[in-house]
Amino acid sequence: MATNMRIGFAGMGIMGAPMAMHLLQAGYPLTVFNRSQEKCEPLVAKGAKKAASFEQLLGSSDVVICMLADAAALIQCLEQVTGEVEAQGIINMGTIGPGESSLVRERVASLGLHYLEAPVAGSKPAAEAGQLVVLGSGETEWFERVAPVLSCFSKQVFYCGSGNLACVLKLSLNSLLASMTVALCESLALCEQSGVAPNDFFDVLAVTALNAPLYDIKRPLIQNRNYPVQFPLMHMLKDLNLARELLELPLLSASHQQYSQAALQRNEQDYDMSVVREMLP
Repeated sequence: MATNMRIGFAGMGIMGAPMAMHLLQAGYPLTVFNRSQEKCEPLVAKGAKKAASFEQLLGSSDVVICMLADAAALIQCLEQVTGEVEAQGIINMGTIGPGESSLVRERVASLGLHYLEAPVAGSKPAAEAGQLVVLGSGETEWFERVAPVLSCFSKQVFYCGSGNLACVLKLSLNSLLASMTVALCESLALCEQSGVAPNDFFDVLAVTALNAPLYDIKRPLIQNRNYPVQFPLMHMLKDLNLARELLELPLLSASHQQYSQAALQRNEQDYDMSVVREMLP
């Protein structure tokens, strides 16, 4: 897809803003939209245009990418569209359930537009580095047309087939992310309870087969017990709820309990999901 393709981007949160910046840096004409308009200003300062509404965004773009908090926010935006639009299609990159994605697909089709669900694996650091992993489901031809756009902020773009398979795959990955983080925090708590220094625990872990890139990313947050947002606690809890709607599993349910407890004790928007460490001794 040529870089003269006009891209619209809705959602200037901790993921959307850096993703949009990569598109701008790649040379795409970019228009951005956010319900809190002030969040668009850093992109506008770099050369992006700003849409006053989601309908205006669709009217001034060829492809619109949505990175919104949940399905309700996306559907609310779509319901505001009342007239004809210039856009050819919409790419939803936020994490929603497969049933929710079907509802979005129907609404997008009613507008005469193509639809691709394309959730991403990776949090704020990966978005900033342009190293996300994109999981796409939808029409093959539409996926192939927009894949070059998606590659601007990703290290790999996967096509998962038609339907809502990308949503299911993303929820399974986030379920694994949740349980891995809880397991890491429990292992650390076990060490600290017996006098092993956190630094020693992480140094040893780093040179074993048990280590994972996730642990390197979460180490400074958990070790310092300071949790600036990379992946918001509220989003993790949302995704676990969506996963449990698909299938109840023992480890999934146990992780959900830990994150639910964390959400009750902490402001969900202000903490990274690794704050679950504070629910342990």
